[in-house]
Amino acid sequence: MSLKKEAFSCKNPDGYTINGCVLSPNDTEEKLPAVIISHGFTSTMKKTEPYGEYTASRGCRAFIFDFCGGSMDTSSEGSFEDYMTPLTEKGDLLEVVKYVQSNTDVDPGKIILVGCSQGGFVSALAAAVLDAQIAGLVLQYPALCIPDDARKGSMQIIRFDPNNIPDHVGTAQMRVCRAYPASVMNMDIFAEIKGYHGPVMISHGTKDSIVPVSYAEKAYEVYQGNGNHTVLHLLEGSDHGYRGKYFEEACGYLGDFFKYVLK
Repeated sequence: MSLKKEAFSCKNPDGYTINGCVLSPNDTEEKLPAVIISHGFTSTMKKTEPYGEYTASRGCRAFIFDFCGGSMDTSSEGSFEDYMTPLTEKGDLLEVVKYVQSNTDVDPGKIILVGCSQGGFVSALAAAVLDAQIAGLVLQYPALCIPDDARKGSMQIIRFDPNNIPDHVGTAQMRVCRAYPASVMNMDIFAEIKGYHGPVMISHGTKDSIVPVSYAEKAYEVYQGNGNHTVLHLLEGSDHGYRGKYFEEACGYLGDFFKYVLK
């Protein structure tokens, strides 16, 4: 299918510009479902574009974007080292949702959030705020371990004393501000996500070396207990992030979920 790609931008709550693009089926102006895809820690929308292409090929408008300060290579404003936290990213995503809702070529009743890794963590938080404003939530290898890791003082390769966090933690491409761990230190993520009551799909690799699969399993139990229609797909043998056959498998699950939500 031929796809159209157009740039968009909007402002986050702190006035920084969020840059992104929308991928759509070519030559159509009709209202279509919208899928907003959030990238992970140190990543950019280049990594989520393949999901955007798949989504647009399924007849949706796919909105991909760079979080403000989301990486050293972000196209959006804001510093990775001095600004970005999971909560600034939550604010970014909520503003992108507002932008998408204002588009005349989007069906506002059919907006789905898709988040990868830290983008999954952020999407789960945003969904709890939006609730009935979104039609579905997809969490791809979601980094729901972030608050626990902050409390341990061990976030991927970043190490620090959780009782005495310096102004910056980490080094080189992984150097972030104190607010990054401090903002989630006291968060109970599994209590937070209960604010969303719509359909949820979670997928996670069984060999994930960054986020233990147990976090996806716990999220599945929490959403199920919350009354959400919830499905969990475990990709046997996949590490963090999906490549090759695992990407194809994940896209198949996405397609099935879109059918369920948009029927």
